[in-house]
Amino acid sequence: MKIKTIFGIALLAITIASCNTSKTNKESILPDVHTSENALDWKGSYSGSLPCEACDGMETELNLTAENTFVLTQSKFDKEEEAKVTTGKFTWKGNNILLENMPKEFASNMFKVEENKIRMLDNKGNVVTGDSENAYILNKNGNQQVENQKWKLVELYGKKVKGDSESHYLVFHAAEGRVEAKAGCNQLTFGYKIKNGLRLETTPGISTMMACPDELEEEFKKMMMEADNISVNEKTLTLNKGRMAPLATFEIAV
Repeated sequence: MKIKTIFGIALLAITIASCNTSKTNKESILPDVHTSENALDWKGSYSGSLPCEACDGMETELNLTAENTFVLTQSKFDKEEEAKVTTGKFTWKGNNILLENMPKEFASNMFKVEENKIRMLDNKGNVVTGDSENAYILNKNGNQQVENQKWKLVELYGKKVKGDSESHYLVFHAAEGRVEAKAGCNQLTFGYKIKNGLRLETTPGISTMMACPDELEEEFKKMMMEADNISVNEKTLTLNKGRMAPLATFEIAV
């Protein structure tokens, strides 16, 4: 009887160990499905400067769509030539994307997709290391702290502005690349891009055509075309030109 009991316990132990081993083996062969393609919000535009063998640098913007197509725009810092635009499709290879139909002079067609940035790889698909490592990074356009929120205008060209968040405000609509604004009279719109988190580019838009009682609106339009960077904290947003004093100051609308 004791022999049977001991044998039964041993058989049970072997069975449990076998099951655990089988479970471990199954878990070990399960593929890692968490890739940049399905784990990151990668769709959108990325910009920055990339090294250029025959120039001082190349301003680069790469737009990636959900349909796996891209638009690549590049221009030299000296601006002697028109910007070069390349379009095509891209395919995923793990956490990297491969751009098709790239110009021959382009150093590589492979980029590694990371959180809010993409990294140009060398022609063998490796990360460039060393002192120039960060020179191969394009940052995603936009600034989540600024966009899709209403900002109340409180100061323009150093002068206090009287008004509320319904009559004097600004909103950066991220999905549309559009600024919605008002400076007391007409509804104003502008096109915009925020590059590297703080660099601002705006283009004229349309507006309603009401006659305004003062010059504030015209000053606001002028400010929007002059501003080239932003500063922001939890409560305040400023639009600036270079390192000069802020052109306009906004407070978060509660």
